[in-house]
Amino acid sequence: MKNFNFRSWSEISYGLGVGSGFLVFFLLQAIGFGWGVSFGVGFTLGFLISCIFNFYLSSFYETQEAGDISKTVQEFEKK
Repeated sequence: MKNFNFRSWSEISYGLGVGSGFLVFFLLQAIGFGWGVSFGVGFTLGFLISCIFNFYLSSFYETQEAGDISKTVQEFEKK
């Protein structure tokens, strides 16, 4: 079940990256930058935000899962 939750959070991080990239693109277009510059900056920032969230979530869930596995092994060894 935790693997399923991680996949959901991973997809949310990609969604945040795409959404923020689109928002940056739209704001730069509204300010008056060309579409090429707006797209490049929006795509780059969206990709970086997506990678940062994905890295943060994977490190958080892998640490939590490793702790759960060690607890399970210790309980098994007691029995």
